[in-house]
Amino acid sequence: MLWVQNRFSMKSTLAQLATTSIKTLLCAALLCAAATANAVKVGELAPSVRLNTAKGEVLLASLKGRVVYVDFWASWCAPCKASFPWMNTMATRFQDKGLEIVAINVDTARPAAERFLAQVPAKFTIAFEPTGTVAKQFAVTAMPMSYLLDAEGRVIYIHSGFKPADTAELERAIERALANLKRS
Repeated sequence: MLWVQNRFSMKSTLAQLATTSIKTLLCAALLCAAATANAVKVGELAPSVRLNTAKGEVLLASLKGRVVYVDFWASWCAPCKASFPWMNTMATRFQDKGLEIVAINVDTARPAAERFLAQVPAKFTIAFEPTGTVAKQFAVTAMPMSYLLDAEGRVIYIHSGFKPADTAELERAIERALANLKRS
């Protein structure tokens, strides 16, 4: 009889777990759909946000007149770690030509971000945004997720994730934006 009760209890527990998992997946899908519906799109102005950095604050709108590569990252994200050397190269190569890179960390605990940066130092602006408010304003759906802004602050390119195979396309987008900056 005990085996029958345990079997029934286990079936009940599994059914509750399945129901909870389905509800969780549905909620996540709805949140993703809502984020996508409100997502910053190519051609739109990027949200004007104030960001905390180790050196003070940076207002994204204050960077108008430059091409801005906004990158959302987290310490636990392996592709983020792979992207930092590439962003360092881009900063070194294009900073004098009008490129500004602002990498926004979304970790809730800053020490995790600091440990990441000790391993992979950055040659560009690092902002800390543990509340997730700015990521929500941009409707970030992946890590890393990047937005290339023109001199007027309009989104001209959006990229999710990071793979070394993506770098040629990303560099072309940056070079086109910088070429347009020269023409303005």
